Parts: sequence; C-alpha cells; structure tokens
Amino acid sequence: MLYGAAASALLALLQGQSFVPPAIASWWLALFYLALAGSVLTFACFLTLQERIGPGPTGTIGVMTPLLALVVSMAFEGFRPDALTFAGAALAVGGNVLMLRRT
Repeated sequence: MLYGAAASALLALLQGQSFVPPAIASWWLALFYLALAGSVLTFACFLTLQERIGPGPTGTIGVMTPLLALVVSMAFEGFRPDALTFAGAALAVGGNVLMLRRT
C-alpha cells in the first residue's frame, strides 16, 4: 500500500493536483470505513481463516474477490458482461475447484 500511495502522490504532483481533502462528511465516513473494515478488520479475518483452514484454501479468496466485484458491479452499476467476462469467470472458478480438490 505504501508503494501505491507513493506512486499516486507522485502522479498527483506531476499533474499539478492538490492534496486538500474534501470537507464532505460522506468522504470522511467512506475513508474511515475503508481504513477499518476494508483493511484492518479484513486482514484480521483473513489471518484467522488462514489459521483455521490453511494457506492453500485461503488463497482462493484472492481469485474469488474479483468475481464478487463483477457481481456487485452488475447489480449496482449496470455492468453488462460479455463472453470474455464469462470465460474469465469460468477459468477462475475452475481453477479454484481444481485447487480445492487437491487439498
């Protein structure tokens, strides 16, 4: 995250953007939620899950998270998947099924 923040800051400086955060309450609430739920709590849950079921099955989360993002995007943002989207999702699910059968 540090590298990503540094790259974003450098890009913003090069583009002449300011670093003044908005004075909107919803912006600060979203930032607070992402900091706590999206990072701290999620990482603690991931480590707990890894301890309970092992690193292999826990690794499937990294593959399944983008699929969940696709579903959310279809439900709330009007995303319409094409054949390539379905092919990628099928490959991701198939890879997880194969991996979980081996453990």
